[in-house]
Amino acid sequence: MKSTVRWSVLVVALFFAASCQRGVITYNTNGIVLENYDNCGDFIIPSADTIGDSCYVIRINYQSDQTAFNGVNDNNTYEPGNLPTSIVIYSLQQFDSLHPAGSSLNSYFIAGPGLGSTAQDIVTEFAQTQDFYPTHDPDDLWLMKAPATTGVYSFVVRLDFNDGAVASDTTTVILDR
Repeated sequence: MKSTVRWSVLVVALFFAASCQRGVITYNTNGIVLENYDNCGDFIIPSADTIGDSCYVIRINYQSDQTAFNGVNDNNTYEPGNLPTSIVIYSLQQFDSLHPAGSSLNSYFIAGPGLGSTAQDIVTEFAQTQDFYPTHDPDDLWLMKAPATTGVYSFVVRLDFNDGAVASDTTTVILDR
């Protein structure tokens, strides 16, 4: 009788252990949407039309083949099925004497608030981000060098992925010094 009870307890325990494992849903990034943020105050906030040149942040919001789902199933985790291989940030206007329109400004941006980071960190750390939503968490690009002159600047961010997907978007912001 005791061995039957032990086996029953073991079977019930194994059932609960197996049912507690999270399933994995794989999503593929297929687009990005850029937003302008202002980092001059105590907190980073969505920006208006004018941002001080030392406060400018581009937020990258990712879209995936799973983005349309309104609910998130807590029984699952989400992981990227495609990974970025490169990132390029450029302006449609001349930024300074060394960076004419269309040239890479990657060296002028960092990934998030990490002063030792680079824009490339968005690519290299993409797969390590814990994600419980059907798309990748947003990333921030902080501008660390002011443009040569004040005015309107349109920035483009382009991400190439290992499955051939390309995600690109353009944002416009007035940098005020």
